[in-house]
Amino acid sequence: MLTMLTMLLSAPAEACLWDRDTLAIEQAGMPAVTAVLTGHFDRFPDAWYTARLDRSRATIAASPDDLSAHDDAAVALDRLGRQTEAIAMMEAKAEVLARTGANPEHRYRLLANQGTFYAHRFLTGSDSPSDLAQAIALIEAAIALNPDAHFGREVVQLKALYWLRDAPMLDWVTDLWRQPGLLGFEDWKRTTVQAVSADHIDLEMARIVEGLTGLIVLGAAWESPDIHFALVRALQASGQSHLAWMARLRVVELLESGKTFHQPHHFSHDILRNTVLDTAFQAIETPELVEAEFSAARAEAEKWHTQRTAWITAQLDAGEHPDTHADFWDGAP
Repeated sequence: MLTMLTMLLSAPAEACLWDRDTLAIEQAGMPAVTAVLTGHFDRFPDAWYTARLDRSRATIAASPDDLSAHDDAAVALDRLGRQTEAIAMMEAKAEVLARTGANPEHRYRLLANQGTFYAHRFLTGSDSPSDLAQAIALIEAAIALNPDAHFGREVVQLKALYWLRDAPMLDWVTDLWRQPGLLGFEDWKRTTVQAVSADHIDLEMARIVEGLTGLIVLGAAWESPDIHFALVRALQASGQSHLAWMARLRVVELLESGKTFHQPHHFSHDILRNTVLDTAFQAIETPELVEAEFSAARAEAEKWHTQRTAWITAQLDAGEHPDTHADFWDGAP
């Protein structure tokens, strides 16, 4: 089962990376769900991470105990698809921590980053169950140290890793909304509704939505149908049918572009279109207006992303980078 899942994966779906970009986004605040669904957030080119890697390695050479530079270099390596090197960079950071003394914040970042790198190495072709087991153990340890970090997305990431490890192989799905989901939150809501308050359930659903959007913005899930469909279900379960419809449109867009679910028989494109349309969004009286809004917002987001990427690339070509030039973003689109 794990071999098939890995072969059919088009891009890593889960990530809880820690570097200076993460800190900047968390300080600025997460974008609205609509912006996340339509792609109106920064997605940097490879040159961005190559420049950061070069700078971080130079910093480490001059200051071997610089823990943040190790994080920056490791995340840059991961973003460039070099997970084995990223893992080695975190092993070097662990040696620095052992030599310089306990640092709970950097211990947490070490666990979160290294767990993510193992997950990405598994998902991008190592096909090693030990990589997945390592990822789960490290993310569990990171959450134990800092359960509320990253907008709660590490809890969501861990659930996704459990799902990847334990998901049953289903031959057919007759009821889309009762089949086991990536997060399993539908079963949680159904079985606990009698025992806890509605306010508590709403709070938990909000945390799930926040965690999923965090995986998209701060992780590698922008092109993951699984994460976006989990967001469909979370938004619908929390009563946000308008946004759930938009999330569904993003899933369809991804499938039509050739992306796949981790489970190839999770459900078909036709089931997604027809079952969701017929049973899940009865509260949407004018779906065509939501679709028009989504299409316009996607087009605007892609135009903005293209212009911004071209501008960033020109800045990088001129030898500038936000890590070293405080005015880097002046004039950015």
